[in-house]
Amino acid sequence: MIRWHKTRPGRACWLALLVLWGGARSAPADFSTLSAVMQRSLAWLTPVPFDYAASADVLQRMDPVLQTMLRLVARDDVLVVMRKDGAYTVFLVAGNNTLVPLLAPMAEQPARFAQLRAKHQRVWVMLVDPRGDWQMQPPELFAPQLAAEYVTIPLTFPVYCSIKEGVKGTTNYFIAQAALLEQVRRVSEAGLSPKFYMELGQIYRRYGDVTNALQTYESGALRFPDDPYLQRRTAELYFSDYHDYARAIDFNKKANMVHLSTFGIPMYEALFNSAMAYERRGEPAKAKVQYQDILALLNESPDPLWESRTRRYFGGLLLAIGHTNEALLHFQLDTRATVQSPAYSFNMVLDLSAATRQPQLYADTARMYFYMCGTNDARALVRYAEVVHAARVTAETRAVVTTAKQWMTRNPALSTQLRGTPAWWRSWTNIAIQTGLSPIP
Repeated sequence: MIRWHKTRPGRACWLALLVLWGGARSAPADFSTLSAVMQRSLAWLTPVPFDYAASADVLQRMDPVLQTMLRLVARDDVLVVMRKDGAYTVFLVAGNNTLVPLLAPMAEQPARFAQLRAKHQRVWVMLVDPRGDWQMQPPELFAPQLAAEYVTIPLTFPVYCSIKEGVKGTTNYFIAQAALLEQVRRVSEAGLSPKFYMELGQIYRRYGDVTNALQTYESGALRFPDDPYLQRRTAELYFSDYHDYARAIDFNKKANMVHLSTFGIPMYEALFNSAMAYERRGEPAKAKVQYQDILALLNESPDPLWESRTRRYFGGLLLAIGHTNEALLHFQLDTRATVQSPAYSFNMVLDLSAATRQPQLYADTARMYFYMCGTNDARALVRYAEVVHAARVTAETRAVVTTAKQWMTRNPALSTQLRGTPAWWRSWTNIAIQTGLSPIP
C-alpha cells in the first residue's frame, strides 16, 4: 500500500517515495493509511515521534485535511509542508499519486523558498503544527511572501497556492484565482466555510462576473443559513448589481435576524440598506419607517457611525418629501458626529437655515463649523468669515482671518483648497483685503 524508501546513507538528506494506493483521490482512504502518510511526511519536521506529538483527536482532524490536499494537487505541482517555527519540507507531486521529497527540512530560508514559485508552475503551502491545531498564522519570516505572491485558500486549515497567470490584481489573475477556488470547491465541498463562499463571490465581482458571484453567494447562504454575512453579501449584490430591491430587502431581513440572534445586536448595515432599497423602489413611507426603526434601535445598541449615516440619509429623504424642519433637526444632531467629518451636515444646516430665514442659527452654525472643521476644511473658513464680515465687526473679522492663516501655515492644503475653488477664493480674498490683511500666510 505505502512504500517508503531511503537513499544512500551518504546523501545529505533522506529522499522518500510515498506511493498511495490507487483510490486515494477518488475514495477516502482509511485512517491508519493516511495517518501513516502524515507521520512519514512530517517525520523531518518534528523532533519527537508523531504518534507521541499528536493526540488521537488531532490525528483525526488531519485525516480529512490530507485527503483534501491529495485531491487538489496535480502532477508536477510542489507541496510545501511548513511548520509554525518556519521549518519546511518540499515534495514534488509525481504520477500515480506519488509524493517525492525534493528538499530536506529547511529552517527559515525564505530565499530558497522564493525560488520554488519561480521554478514550478504551481506551489501549494500547507501549514502544520503536529502538537496543536491546523488553525494558525504563517511564520513571520514567510508571511510577506505568502501575502504578496500566494493565494490564501479559505479552508478550515491554512493552505496557500501560487498563481502565475497574470499580475496580482489584474483580471487574468482574478480569473485564475476563481478557477483555483472552483477546483477547491469541487474536491472539498464538505470542508468549505462561509468565508470561502464570500471570498470566491468577491473575486467574481472584481472582474465583473456578477452571475457567478450571485450563484456563489446564494449557494453559500443556502448552505450556511445561520451566517449573517453571506445573507448580507447576497442582499448587496441584488441591490447594487441587479437592482432587485425586493430580493435585497428579503436577504437583508434574514441577515439582521441571524445577526441579532447570534450576537445580540442588530445588523445596522442590513437595516440601512433596506431603507435605501425602499427609497429606490419609490416607497418613501416605508423608507421613513425603516430609518425611524434604526434610530430607535440605536438608542438601545449605540453605534456612532451608523447613527451618523442614518441621520444624513434620513435627512435627505425628509427633504425629498418636503419635511424640511424635521430634516434640519437630523442634520443638526449629526453636526456632533466624531466618527466621520461633520462638514456635510454643517453645510446642510447652513443651507437650510438660510432657506428658512433663521439668521441666528446660521451664524451659530457657521461659528461651530469654523472651530470644529476649519483646520482642514477651507469652506468652513469662508462661511464664517462671510458671517462676521457681514456683521461689520472688523476686529472679529481680523481675528478670524488671522486664525485661519495660522491654520494655513500648519496645513498648506488649506490655501490650496481655497485657490482651487474660485468662488471661495474671491470671497476670502475680498474679506481679507478689506480688513487690511493678506489672504494667505
